[in-house]
Amino acid sequence: MAFSDSGWRWWLIEGHAGLPARTIDHYFRTGDSSGITLLREKAAKSRRFYRIAPTTLPDSPHYFAKQMTLPPRKRLGALLGRSNPLVGYSHGTAELSHNLALNEQTAHGVRTFAFGEYFRGGLPVQQVLLQEYLVDWQPFNAVWKLHEDNATLRRTLLLQFFDMLVSLRDAGISHLDLHPGNVMVSPDLQAPLRAIDCGQMSMEADPAISAALHLGVFLHELNGKCTSPSSQLEDGACRLLYGLVGAEAGFATAERLLPLLVRHSTKKPFSRRCLLRHGPDKLKLDAIEKRLLKLSQHRPSAPAAHVSGTARRQEQRLIASIDEMMTTTR
Repeated sequence: MAFSDSGWRWWLIEGHAGLPARTIDHYFRTGDSSGITLLREKAAKSRRFYRIAPTTLPDSPHYFAKQMTLPPRKRLGALLGRSNPLVGYSHGTAELSHNLALNEQTAHGVRTFAFGEYFRGGLPVQQVLLQEYLVDWQPFNAVWKLHEDNATLRRTLLLQFFDMLVSLRDAGISHLDLHPGNVMVSPDLQAPLRAIDCGQMSMEADPAISAALHLGVFLHELNGKCTSPSSQLEDGACRLLYGLVGAEAGFATAERLLPLLVRHSTKKPFSRRCLLRHGPDKLKLDAIEKRLLKLSQHRPSAPAAHVSGTARRQEQRLIASIDEMMTTTR
């Protein structure tokens, strides 16, 4: 549906989303920012993030909007709902599908209320996701750092993260960017964690390799991106992996892959998706390790603090939290 002559077309997933969708549609058409707060923008304004608080209903819940500008290569894929190397993976149509699947199949998704598109030449050039606003939620890494001396809370956080990984495993969902900044923690620490930024996901990956990817990316970041983690941390990661997918046929390969992912950054230009594209028996771990080592030589050097006493103490606390979590009876 169209609310105005702004050029935007809207699909309402839930009926109450009409008001916030109209609010941001009005902003796009007129520039009137009443009820709209720009939270941040990324990559030369190709992505913008807003909080929407409709002024006509001051007591209504706030909403979160993610606006993305599509490069030409991704527009056909966005129109057709296709994701592949030719037309791209991370467009709004894919993220909408992933958000809906995650929210429907697990307790760890964020509700999506509406979807908007601006067309030019018959193709979408901009897209908007309208979602629930997670009031007072914080990223996992922020909560983790804030409570570095609270062993009980940290154990609870890791237990919740493990529960999230179990849910993703059971749903057959692989989140390709599940770092601690993309995992949100509620003010109510008993509430399930939520995963955000779901543009890059896979629904067809081997469960063991998927679990290794989730754990490797998360622990590498949580350990300060240290490129020389202790063997204790790698062993702890493999114990977590066994608890998740120890019975899976691909576990032996995943157990060898995981230490590589804990040690090395797997950000672009490395392709995490290439790890999930084929079965575990097709993964060439020696070649993967060489690729990660080569890329690490060209990445910005980590601060010298990564070998400092402070960093090692932080790592030991992480290891202790994993040990406590693994011995906790649920």
